[in-house]
Amino acid sequence: MSRKEPMARAEDYSRAIAAMESARRVLVTSHLRPDGDAVGSMAAICEVLQNKGKEVCPLLLSPLPAWYRFLFNVSIPVLGSDIPANALDAEPYAACDLAVVIDTNSHAQLPQIGKWLRKSGIRVVVIDHHITSDHIGDVEVVDTTASAAGIICYHLIKRAGWAITPKMASALFIALGSDTGWFRFSSVDSQTFSVAKALVEFGAKPAKLYRQLYENFSLPRMKLLSRLMQNLKLEMAERLAVVVVMNKDFEEVSAARSDTENLIDEFQRLETVEAVIMLVEQENGVWRCSLRSKGLVDVQKIAAAHGGGGHRAAAGVTMQMPLEKALETLKKDIRMQLAEA
Repeated sequence: MSRKEPMARAEDYSRAIAAMESARRVLVTSHLRPDGDAVGSMAAICEVLQNKGKEVCPLLLSPLPAWYRFLFNVSIPVLGSDIPANALDAEPYAACDLAVVIDTNSHAQLPQIGKWLRKSGIRVVVIDHHITSDHIGDVEVVDTTASAAGIICYHLIKRAGWAITPKMASALFIALGSDTGWFRFSSVDSQTFSVAKALVEFGAKPAKLYRQLYENFSLPRMKLLSRLMQNLKLEMAERLAVVVVMNKDFEEVSAARSDTENLIDEFQRLETVEAVIMLVEQENGVWRCSLRSKGLVDVQKIAAAHGGGGHRAAAGVTMQMPLEKALETLKKDIRMQLAEA
C-alpha cells in the first residue's frame, strides 16, 4: 500500500510537538530488552531535544546491547541495576515535566517505571507502532501501519521543523533497519524506503551501519548461536522450529542475555519452517518467549492471548510456568493456526 503520510493523526503530531517544545526537562525511555528500533529512536529524540536546549534524562529498563552503545555519547543508566526504582522520586527524574515513551504502549513492557509514571502524574507522550495498547500516554502518536517507531519519530521531527543531523539520521536508519530485518520483512512498504532514502540524504551510511550491527559479533555471541543451532528441534512436519535457551547456555559460553537479540531470525532460513518459538530461561520459573512467523501464523495474536504483544510476524510474551507447559501452550496455538491455514 502506497501512502505519502503516516496514519497517525496530524493533531496528535501537533500535540506531541507542543508538549516537547514546552518541556524543560524530559525523561526518555522505552521497553524492556531494547532493540534497535527502541534505542535508535531514543537516541534521535534525545539529540533533537538537547539541540532544542532541553535537559534530557534517558533511562533504560534493561542493559543496552554492546553493539548499540555507539549511538549515545554517554552511558545510559539502567533502572534497577544502575539506579534503584526509588531514585525516580529524586533528582533528576522528579523534576522532569515530560516523559517520552518510545516503541511501546504497554504496562507489561514498562515494569517499575510504568507505576511511577502513573503515580507521579507527569505528562506522557507515547510514540509507538504496535497494535497492543494500554493507552499510557496523555498524547499518543501511534501508527500501527509504520514498519518501525523510527518512522514516526522521523515524521514528528520533520513536521516540527527540527534539524536532522547525520548522527540522528544514522540512529533512525538503525531503527528502520533493525525492525524490518534490514528491509526484508513483510512490514516494509514504500513509506519505509521513502524515509530510508531521506535518512541517507541526511547523512546515514547504510553499509557502515550494517557492519557495526551485523558483522560485529563477539566470540561468545557466535558460540551462543552455535549452541542454539545444536538445541534446535523441528516439529509439526518441520513447519515449527523450537529453541530453548537455558541459563547454563549463557554461562558455558560466557554470553550476555542481550546476545540473543535477532538470533531467532536465523531459524527462519529453513525452507520448511513457518513459525519459530524461542524460550529463554529467566529467574523463578519465568520464560521470555520470542515468536516469529513467515506469514501463515499470526504470532501477535498468540502473544496477546497470554499478556504479550508485537506484530503479526514478530511478537513476544513472558510466561511464568514450567517449561513443558509454556511450550505446549504456544505449540497448541500455533498448531491450530497452521491447521486453519
